[in-house]
Amino acid sequence: MDFSLDQILAFIEANHAWGAALFGLLAFGESLVLVGILMPGTGVLLAMGPLVGNGTLPLGELMLTGALGALIGDLVSYWIGRRIGIPVRDSRFMQPHRPLVDRAVDLFRQWGWLAVFFGRFIGPLRATVPFVAGMLQMREWSFVAVSAVSAVLWVPVLLAPGALIGHVIELYRAGDTTTAVVLGLGGLVVIAAAILGFRRFLARRARAPEAR
Repeated sequence: MDFSLDQILAFIEANHAWGAALFGLLAFGESLVLVGILMPGTGVLLAMGPLVGNGTLPLGELMLTGALGALIGDLVSYWIGRRIGIPVRDSRFMQPHRPLVDRAVDLFRQWGWLAVFFGRFIGPLRATVPFVAGMLQMREWSFVAVSAVSAVLWVPVLLAPGALIGHVIELYRAGDTTTAVVLGLGGLVVIAAAILGFRRFLARRARAPEAR
């Protein structure tokens, strides 16, 4: 995986025009049932953050292609779940991953539409919650709305840590050590606070009564 990651990043740095397209394709695969489980691309997506921070890749293009890719992946997974969800879930191919699907089912039954929103930010569930939402017959337009909002927010959250690192490194190389240190420490505090808040929210939801 390290070798593949190095190869991909080297290709992107040498071919900037392909960066946004590749990012969108990986975001699509991450949200696609089975594909996202078997071939997770989170490592590559995260590693593209520093390329945003140092100016190699444009943030706007990545946000557009990433959000579209994630949304389309969700819609395909939802459609599969809605049309042939039970046979796919019970297939021999899915059996090794059945516990992950069952976890997504439990999460959706407890949280309702919130599972679709927050499932995007929980790596192991990203490719299964949309499938389960379709299998359990969540309303189409409600799913599309929640999925679209989560996709738009997911991309900057995904890129922010790496982009911060890339920008801090560029400031340090330019000799602006003070700004680099302040920005780096401030960013770490914000990221740590966001992660802690997210975990506490998940813990509270897990203890709450089932969503109706």
